[in-house]
Amino acid sequence: MKNTIRFTIVLFCLLAQQSWAQIKLLQKEPSVANNTVETKKEVKIQEIKTLPKDELKAIKETYNWNNEKILIVNFKGMKDECNLSIYDGLQATREWFENTVYPNVDLTSCRNIYIYADKLYAKPILDFETHYDDVGHYFLKHFFNGKGICYGVMVINKKGEYLVEEGEYNQYTINNMIQRLK
Repeated sequence: MKNTIRFTIVLFCLLAQQSWAQIKLLQKEPSVANNTVETKKEVKIQEIKTLPKDELKAIKETYNWNNEKILIVNFKGMKDECNLSIYDGLQATREWFENTVYPNVDLTSCRNIYIYADKLYAKPILDFETHYDDVGHYFLKHFFNGKGICYGVMVINKKGEYLVEEGEYNQYTINNMIQRLK
């Protein structure tokens, strides 16, 4: 009985989170007149930048990035800064990403990790193999520091070149980022 209730709650949380994401996506649908503006905004967000060598080295060591050409960082922000329940149902969220988003992404020569800014709430899922806390809030301070940032993705290549997408992202975003950094 407890497992059924627990499963129902997790399922409800996932559906609510997915519904909220769908509403946000529908709100972002550009009209024909705004299509050019949206495209320019995307180009600006997707500017390729380069990490300093010491920071790249620290990321490689801290997050066990060894032979892969690309590192994909799936980031979750601070619980109190987000208006969504991003730390509810972490296991179900992980499974959703693995079963829905990442089967459609070519992960050949990629290391795909999940980083959580709020270590206390992420503790049940931290395994320090693919799920890590944001050590020293490095990613929060340097890349995902906007108010209300709930989640985002960062893709880094071996040269330290990177792209960041704050907020919602999907397989198309990730594939595009990987292709641009190859």
